[in-house]
Order: sequence, then structure tokens, then C-alpha cells
Amino acid sequence: MPSLLLFTFSERLDKGFFRVLATQQAKSDSCLEKNKDSLIDESLSKNQTSTTISKVNTKKAIEVINQLVADKVIAKYAIGGAVGALFYLEPTNTEDIDVFIHLEPIAGSLLVTIDPLLKKLEALGYSEWENDKIVIEGWPVQFLPAATLLEIDALESAIKHELEPGLITYALMPEFLMAIALACGRPKDKVRLEQFEHQNAYDPDTLHRILIKHSLDQKWENFKLSLKGE
Repeated sequence: MPSLLLFTFSERLDKGFFRVLATQQAKSDSCLEKNKDSLIDESLSKNQTSTTISKVNTKKAIEVINQLVADKVIAKYAIGGAVGALFYLEPTNTEDIDVFIHLEPIAGSLLVTIDPLLKKLEALGYSEWENDKIVIEGWPVQFLPAATLLEIDALESAIKHELEPGLITYALMPEFLMAIALACGRPKDKVRLEQFEHQNAYDPDTLHRILIKHSLDQKWENFKLSLKGE
């Protein structure tokens, strides 16, 4: 499946796209976040009030995450959420990056903690927080240790993408993005599911196998019925 990101993500986000930061945002987590995604270009930002406009550097943000892997701070990662969906869907709005990660236990211990990752980022100069996300090159990034079997399978099956020569990243498969969205069930997750469905941007057989394994097949059937009732 061709990556739309080659034409949207690294080019358009890094050439004039701006992020609007709301002055007041609700605290959120990977499945309970209530904020609407928002990514607008500079011309649209002229109509905004009570916001702070921040230039983002997507390429640099990915390079920083790759460095965390190279330095063995995290074992592996894959981009999920709305940004991960940009690899397979037409451009959509987002205000942060969800990064699923696998952490190795601390040497000589069975304890797994995100503290070494945060200390490394602080050493690299990234210590600003926006709610529960750390800001890297203008992007609020939420690092999500894969905890459920679905998330672990999704991370293990991540796809390698070359954004440009010498710059690679990893994203969840479209079918796993859909399964996680289905499991979370937020309004914006349902919108993303509709996009995947309407754009035929997934493999039905692969999705079916994933949904059966993780007992999400009935949720999918209910979602499909809701589309027919639109």
C-alpha cells in the first residue's frame, strides 16, 4: 500500500503548517482524551483568537524519537493515532503524536519505567509539558507503553516507512489503527474508522483476523450498522 505520508506528512507539515494550542485543554489519556484534533495552516490561523501559534518541526521530532531507539532508551516504537493514520488516509487534523513504545526492564531488575526516557529527553533539551504530553520540536508527544495484547501485537507488526532518504519511522498497520480506535470508541476514533472505511484504506481479511483475535468483531459489526443508519 503506497504511503500518502510521502506527500503530506514530511512536506506539508514542515512547510508552513502550524498547530493551534488551546489555552485551556482537558486532561486526557490514550483512550479518554476529549479534545478535538486541530491542525491548521498559517492562513487559517489568522482567524483564531486566544491561541498560541507554534511552528512544528516534524522531521526533527522523528529524528529525536529515532535517537531514543539508537541510544537503547526504548526498544521499539510505532506512531499511532491520527498521525499514524496519515500514512494511509488523506490528510486530517491532529494536534499531537501518539507513540506506542516497548520498554525494556532496568538493568538488574524486572521493573519497567518510563523515567529513563524522560531523563534522556530532558538531557536533549525537551522538558516542556502540555498536559500529559512532552513537547518535542513543537509537537506534544504522548509515549504509550504497549500494555494490552492488542497494543503489543500492533507494535510487533509495525510497518517501516522511509519519509525521505536517510529518515525512517514506524507506524502501526492500518488494521491495527482501526482495531485500537474501535477499542477506544471516542467520537474522533469513530470519525477515523469512517475515513478508513470510506477510503477503502485497509485489508478486510487482515482486519477480520485481528478483530476476531481481540474479541472486537461484534463492535465492528455494530459500527458498520451505524454507518448504514447515517
